[in-house]
Amino acid sequence: MAPSLALFCALAVIALFDLRYFLIPDGPVLLLLVAGFATALALDPAILPERALSGFAGFATLWLAGEAFRRLRGVEGLGQGDARLFGLAGLWLGYQALPGCLLVAAGSGLVSALILLRSGGSAKAGAPMPFGPHIALGFWLAWAVGPLQFGG
Repeated sequence: MAPSLALFCALAVIALFDLRYFLIPDGPVLLLLVAGFATALALDPAILPERALSGFAGFATLWLAGEAFRRLRGVEGLGQGDARLFGLAGLWLGYQALPGCLLVAAGSGLVSALILLRSGGSAKAGAPMPFGPHIALGFWLAWAVGPLQFGG
């Protein structure tokens, strides 16, 4: 119960802060880092190496995607906070949950962008949009209901 509550509260703070300031704050990220290791250790110390590698894989995936976008387009596409948050998802959930988490995040982000564009609000094509809330949504759903299952 306590890990779930800490995760939910930290993800909510991250999502709201990123929506407002286009920045993922270090405080909740550090809390989730420590709590993620502690939770993995409490569940089964044997999974700690796999969870640490999953965290690195999650971080590296979005960091590399962001770096490729920056080099190709000359502007930032994903921030370091997004990569750190996805790395935390790997730490908490394991590598099996990362594809589903990213699928939910990308789908949620696409729907949000389409709604903003269609509503004629302040959003314009190419305008920056925070991705942290969408990662947080995928992260929380994978934690609460389990990873998406692909295939048979």
